[in-house]
Amino acid sequence: MFHINLELNIPDHGGAQVFARLPAAEPGGTTIEEKESVVSDALLKSLVDRLGLPADTTETGVLDAVEDALTRPVAKAVEPPEGTVLVDAAQWDSLKSQAAQGVEAMARLRESAVEAALDKAMGEGRFAPVSREHYKAVLMSNPEIGEALLESLAPNTIPVQEIGYGQAEAVVDPKDGETTESGLAYDKFYPKEGE
Repeated sequence: MFHINLELNIPDHGGAQVFARLPAAEPGGTTIEEKESVVSDALLKSLVDRLGLPADTTETGVLDAVEDALTRPVAKAVEPPEGTVLVDAAQWDSLKSQAAQGVEAMARLRESAVEAALDKAMGEGRFAPVSREHYKAVLMSNPEIGEALLESLAPNTIPVQEIGYGQAEAVVDPKDGETTESGLAYDKFYPKEGE
């Protein structure tokens, strides 16, 4: 038979140490009873899952893992530099994808505007079709300079309108100073018989 005297050192909340003595067990009748687990199976399974432990881990193993996790040094949270924003990785990927789509759309719009400007200038006869790629390169590299260049080219340099006949142009008669249309000037100088 044996007697056990336990002395516990319990910290008091005021900072002083309190010592407690437990009475010794009575001789002859001390038995150790096995108690049922206080931790429910659901809680134990949840802790095992959250701590990443094997499924067959016992209560003691879970308690050891919790103790280890609680005593492990915690990394200090790093503040991002001023002017930066922390973003979830999935959100960041989504933003990058949307930005790429926006860049592609802007490129298509720019190309469309350049093609429209080239079509207009060619329709006005400002340059020959063989020069289209040259003017397209200028417009794509610097739209402002390209547009100014196209505007500086004289219209109908490459004939796209009738020249010489079928048009009524204003002509000043040198004899009397009257303004007439060019088609009628001939009639004035060379009247038809009987007029």
